[in-house]
Amino acid sequence: MKVNNVWVFAAVGGVVLMAALTLSQRSDVPAGQSSQETGEEGAVSRDAVNEPANAKDVRRPIEPPVGGRNSLPNLSSAGDYQAFVKNALGAARAGDANAQFNVWKATNYCDENGRFYFIRGEQKLSREEGLAWAIRRNVPYTTAQRVYDRCHAFLESETPIDTAESIRWLNAAAEQGHPVAQSILAAKILEEKMLRGFEGTSGAESPRADVEKLDETRTPAELLQAAVRSREPEVLFRIGDMMTLLDPAAPDVSVQRLAWMAVACERGLDCSAQADWVAASCLTAECSSINSNTEVVRIIAGDLWSAVQQRARQLSEKLDAGRWEELGLSPEHGRG
Repeated sequence: MKVNNVWVFAAVGGVVLMAALTLSQRSDVPAGQSSQETGEEGAVSRDAVNEPANAKDVRRPIEPPVGGRNSLPNLSSAGDYQAFVKNALGAARAGDANAQFNVWKATNYCDENGRFYFIRGEQKLSREEGLAWAIRRNVPYTTAQRVYDRCHAFLESETPIDTAESIRWLNAAAEQGHPVAQSILAAKILEEKMLRGFEGTSGAESPRADVEKLDETRTPAELLQAAVRSREPEVLFRIGDMMTLLDPAAPDVSVQRLAWMAVACERGLDCSAQADWVAASCLTAECSSINSNTEVVRIIAGDLWSAVQQRARQLSEKLDAGRWEELGLSPEHGRG
């Protein structure tokens, strides 16, 4: 039994692959470019990105789930991520957890994807050069174009995105109880532990400038136990994406991973052919004509699909019944 070899890179997830890319590229590939402009009004500076650390009085302890989170600003409908960040900073500084999370998400997206498609060492690639590079490597043209459209303002700036400082927005949102921020912070803490292991065995240098900013007040297990109670589809997807970090030795880790993703798709995550993670991950012709929201998981699962369906049904039953302790997010996986 095997999983179809179609899972290449996910803009939404990709924790393990991004860890490997970090180790192999961090030393010679600078971050994507930031949004600082010459004019003072409306500029997105490093100081603006750093702002959440000064907002202790607007945070509250992690409590699952958090209700009433502002639905604005809406990153999913934004075309220019630099403009989005400018508009969201006011709400983020005022303590809006959703704005804080989305400021981090927008800058993180452009940092990671901008470097992947449009930065080579010290050289910035033009739109045409980046798209040509993607085509030569069988990466969908539309995916690279989407990254350029969203991030070109960041990429054309002279000041790099300060990823170590933008993490503080993620920390602020997670501390307020934003479920998706909690799940991502948990994954990042687990990833850092893995990177430290790589560093110890291979001599590769871990990017400590980034990870030292992580708020490790709560363990990954505690963060995930809080986040999963929201039952938000993106939380469920991200739990699946970090299964190889939570329990890498599990014999059925691929089934568990895909089952969580199937449940996320069933519960409303965008799993259509147009979704970022699908377009960047499922590179077979089948993925261009997906008819149901779980079909992409079936394509990726291949021969494992029956086992994935069975496991997904079990997970759904436990989620609906609130049997959180049976979901495989136990402290032994989350504590280092």
